[in-house]
Amino acid sequence: MVVAAGVVELLAGAFGVLLSQAARSGRARSRLSVERRIGESGVVAIVSAGLRPICGAIVQGECRGVPVPQIYVDADACPVKDEVVRVAERHGLVVTFVANFGLRPSRDPMVRSVMVPQGADAADDWIVEQVDAGDLVVTSDIPLAGRALKKGATVIGPTGKPFTEQSIGMALAMRDLNQHLRETGESKGYNAGFTSRERSAFLQVFDAAVQRAKHKAG
Repeated sequence: MVVAAGVVELLAGAFGVLLSQAARSGRARSRLSVERRIGESGVVAIVSAGLRPICGAIVQGECRGVPVPQIYVDADACPVKDEVVRVAERHGLVVTFVANFGLRPSRDPMVRSVMVPQGADAADDWIVEQVDAGDLVVTSDIPLAGRALKKGATVIGPTGKPFTEQSIGMALAMRDLNQHLRETGESKGYNAGFTSRERSAFLQVFDAAVQRAKHKAG
């Protein structure tokens, strides 16, 4: 569901009072909410089914003063969206899917869908703008992984391979090499299909990463 900026603004005004009331009361709302936000990455539409309380407070990065890890997913062509939601539900964390197009709002109040303007780095810029130390990012985009690591986030690839400060340099170098080989015709650039083994590996690694993030935050 792609929401035009003008429509977002009108809907945001209509829901503005409900959003503020929910934040004050600490009660969950089972509604579709659309917000309009302006940041360095431009106007974005944020679509979610609502907000669910955790520890008696509305989820917005903190829970009665205790930091709550957030999960951000680079959702363009991400093969593990369902797995991310499954792990997040198990741990009671909010998931934010970010993409240029093609996202549908979820009925789950803990899942947000963010549509950013068209642009090669628009989704990356939005995630980097929002992410904080202790949050988790799921992406196969190596430059985005490097930027998120610099902000103190935990970054996991869809295959279950974590990006770290120690590995990101080599990953960037290999990316540049592969790009050069494709441009010169020395590599066809075929990508292997996503396997069930990689899906299982992601579930295991991501669940462990979420547990560590929650432990550090608590």
